Amino acid sequence: DDADLCALNAAITSQYNAEKTKFDVPHTRRRNLPGNSSISQVRCAWGSSQEASTLRSLVEEECTTPGTYVEEAGLNMLDLSQLPKAMSAVADGPLPPIGSSPDAFMVCEDGTREVIEVKNVCPYLQDIRRPGGFIMCITNDGLARGPHNQVLVSHVPQVQLEMLCTGCSAGRLVSSSACLGMNIFRMQRDDGYLALVLRFIRLFYERYVLKGELPPKNFFRTEQDPELSAMYKSLLARTAEIAREATLVKHIPEPWRQDSSAEFFLS
Repeated sequence: DDADLCALNAAITSQYNAEKTKFDVPHTRRRNLPGNSSISQVRCAWGSSQEASTLRSLVEEECTTPGTYVEEAGLNMLDLSQLPKAMSAVADGPLPPIGSSPDAFMVCEDGTREVIEVKNVCPYLQDIRRPGGFIMCITNDGLARGPHNQVLVSHVPQVQLEMLCTGCSAGRLVSSSACLGMNIFRMQRDDGYLALVLRFIRLFYERYVLKGELPPKNFFRTEQDPELSAMYKSLLARTAEIAREATLVKHIPEPWRQDSSAEFFLS
């Protein structure tokens, strides 16, 4: 019942906080959300507040080889003049400004860079029995849900465009959880897929943005042009394939900070 659920929630949270404080420094900033916050706002707040900690854990686990380090990314705008010839031909026409801001870059021992995108799995769900409330999602092990076991389809276009805008040929997506560690996935850049993405960005920009018109529901799924309809289905299918093709590089069961007093950035 509700009382048992609340008691379990409190016990798990207390246990997790006790373990976490062995390694983490006290929070210096807290985010107060309004009482009518949606689950999407809660997830965004959770992701933003945990991003730096996840990156720090990634540094401690992965940057152990000389010459391997994580660097800041900032905003990277797409330079259309640098597009591969085949891709620029497919995307021929007006395009909106396109840019990306990966969470960081992983600089490898050989000097190559890979984009890093962090996705923190929010442990909270909407409480359907208490409007406006949220509860922690508890697994059979009595812990908040763990990291994703596969790259989500919805994350593929973001990471692919980040690679295109930054000139990287590969990227790492880090799925991090509150209690069950993190999974690090590696994804290869696919220029054929990106050509399709740019084509549909251009079509959307020409049809609706430049004309100031609202797009209809499922605007590309109801495409009347048979060739474009088939192309859009190929785009969706390839998105799912890329998600499945991403490889799990490493699972880190306890990515807790080893030294809470150490500097985050190298001097």
